[in-house]
Amino acid sequence: MHKITYISGITNTFVARKLHILTSEGRIMEMLYALKLMCWI
Repeated sequence: MHKITYISGITNTFVARKLHILTSEGRIMEMLYALKLMCWI
């Protein structure tokens, strides 16, 4: 029982980290895109 909880906890933290990385990368891409638009204007 404890082993299952432990494994699911690891999986949850791993997924959370992946999502955090994806969201931060998305923000960086949005910022770069905004800068490109500003340069075009």
